[in-house]
Amino acid sequence: MPTTLATIEMRAGELLKKHKIIGFPGDLRNIATKEGIDLEPKPGQGGVSGGIILAAETPVIFYMDTGVSVGFRNFTIGHELGHWCMPGHA
Repeated sequence: MPTTLATIEMRAGELLKKHKIIGFPGDLRNIATKEGIDLEPKPGQGGVSGGIILAAETPVIFYMDTGVSVGFRNFTIGHELGHWCMPGHA
C-alpha cells in the first residue's frame, strides 16, 4: 500500500513530539543521535546529497558537507530521518 501524505505528516509529527521539537528550526542532528543514528559528513559525489544506510549494525545518515549551505545540510538530514521513521519504507 502506498504511503499517503497524511501518514507522512502524522509520522513526522510523532517524531517531533517525541523529541519535544515545537518550532523550527529543530535540532535534526540531536534527533538523529537520540534515535541511535550516526551522522557522517561526506564530500559531494555524483549529485548525491545524502542517504541512510540501514544494513550496518548502527544506522548511518551520510550527507554532503562541501559546497552547500547549512540549510541544505539540515534539509538532507531531515529528509533521511523521514525515511527512517516510515515503517517498512526502507
